[in-house]
Amino acid sequence: MYDFITENDNSLILSCYIQAGASKSRICGEFNGNLKLQIQCPPVDGKANNEIIKFLSKTFNVSKSKVGIIKGEKQKTKIIKISGISKKDFVKILEELENSD
Repeated sequence: MYDFITENDNSLILSCYIQAGASKSRICGEFNGNLKLQIQCPPVDGKANNEIIKFLSKTFNVSKSKVGIIKGEKQKTKIIKISGISKKDFVKILEELENSD
């Protein structure tokens, strides 16, 4: 379960599938071995990437400087690094979001 998360030192590496231009930004669960995110901004001029960072930092209570796209800036599948949160805390928030839908 949660094969899209790798813990590396004091950070998490996430494999994500992004659907940009959605009606609202939200986490949709697992999709083809990735964490699926719907992002409200269109994939134009880096707007969706900026929204991904803003959304994930707010959702997982870390500063924006702790979230970065390390691979796939121009693709739907991205590798995202989040520092400052443990896998245990990340999964707890993720499960709370899944149960609130």
